Amino acid sequence: RSGVHVLCEKPLTLDPERDGELAALAQTTGRILQVGFWRRFSPPWTSAKRLIMAGAIGRPIYLRLAQWDADPPSPEFCNPEVSGGLAIDCGVHEFDLAEWLTGTEILSVQGHDLPIVDAAVGEAGDVDNLIALLHLSGGATASVDLSRNGRYGDDVRTEILGEDGAIFVEILPRARARLAGRSGIETVAGSEADDAMLAGLNAQALAFRRLIGGEDLDHPGAETSRRAVVVGRAVQRSAASGRPVALS
Repeated sequence: RSGVHVLCEKPLTLDPERDGELAALAQTTGRILQVGFWRRFSPPWTSAKRLIMAGAIGRPIYLRLAQWDADPPSPEFCNPEVSGGLAIDCGVHEFDLAEWLTGTEILSVQGHDLPIVDAAVGEAGDVDNLIALLHLSGGATASVDLSRNGRYGDDVRTEILGEDGAIFVEILPRARARLAGRSGIETVAGSEADDAMLAGLNAQALAFRRLIGGEDLDHPGAETSRRAVVVGRAVQRSAASGRPVALS
């Protein structure tokens, strides 16, 4: 068996319908299609997922997902026609995490663009800061905040509040997951990494090797890419209209 590993920081395409075409092509040619959503493979997030599934914090009721980049990319890249805009370029990872960590689906979104910081980003037709509120099918709510002007570094944080505790995922100054409960806060064994992205990319590549070797593993494919774009587009429409947008 052979495969196609799409290693990228954004989904396969900016058109959800094209992702369906890629999925069909992979199926008809007998190939494995895997999208580079590396956080699903990085130790801090895989540890958080394991703890949630084991009931370590009870039912998740709120998630906060943040990605703050130090500085924006070039204005040419910020053009939504090129990168999809902030909600796609960065947000797709957070939208995917909300569903993957909880095992539920996003039902509706409310997007809100913050004031422009970098005029060149605004002139390119994009925003450099936004907030999105996600309502999930399991009853939980998630908030996503994205920024291109963190200045201190490229930072990603995930916080999950459950009925009986919380899980904190962070990558700076060193990647780790922490479990918080009545007995205190402790770093989760096996969750630490010097570079969360590098560790995720390495584990992702090893998982792909196992996939093309015939193992049946859960992996992000074309539907993951399509779904993330659909949510991102809904966030953009909501921010433009000032009203919530439901997902079909």
